[in-house]
Amino acid sequence: MLGELPKEIHHTFTPPPEHPNIALSLGFTSLVVFSLLAFLVSLFKLKLNSELIKKVGALSSFLFFGVILSTLGLYVWFWAQGNLLDTLKVLALMTLPALLVLKKFFQAHA
Repeated sequence: MLGELPKEIHHTFTPPPEHPNIALSLGFTSLVVFSLLAFLVSLFKLKLNSELIKKVGALSSFLFFGVILSTLGLYVWFWAQGNLLDTLKVLALMTLPALLVLKKFFQAHA
């Protein structure tokens, strides 16, 4: 009635996603963790006293810590779900404002 059934059924599957080399992933993860730990240690060494904020200025201090935290946040985003090309684009856009903020902060701190 319906005719002959095919003898063999062929399926097409999507290829599994390619993952980066495990050494690259572990190296980047260790850099992110090291950066976060170094940032936290430096915060405790500075003791975040109000003299620094009064000397440099509140806005400059908050921008300084915001630049560092946004960079670390970008690293965490890359580690969690981002890809290298998008991360480098965002990092390139963040570079000039970050350099200007950091330069102003350290000039006022010196």
